[in-house]
Amino acid sequence: MIQFQNADVCPRAKLAFDDSPTDTHEAIEFVKAAKHVDTAMGILKTAYAVGSMSSGSYDDFLTHIEDASEILEELGVLEDHDYIHGDLEPRAIELLDTDDISVDDDASEFEGLDGFIFGSDDD
Repeated sequence: MIQFQNADVCPRAKLAFDDSPTDTHEAIEFVKAAKHVDTAMGILKTAYAVGSMSSGSYDDFLTHIEDASEILEELGVLEDHDYIHGDLEPRAIELLDTDDISVDDDASEFEGLDGFIFGSDDD
């Protein structure tokens, strides 16, 4: 049985990981996915305690959710983990503190990319 530190955030997550695969490689990957989900729930738990989630924490949360989803998709069991996109992600979005997000900061990530939305400077 997989041990969760943050199962109280979403008990459905713990239940979804109760049926571990019997294949050794798949079981190892399943545990990796569970750790990603548990870490994401820990980030969510911290955000609840603080009252909001910073954009950096949200990025970390999404990284763990995406990694877990990718593993679960590869194992063919993502549909058994609908709480990820149906419960955890919406709660993180509600807690996201948009006051520290700057359009200029986000735009600078795409600066210099040829052919991005606005084309390149060479046009």
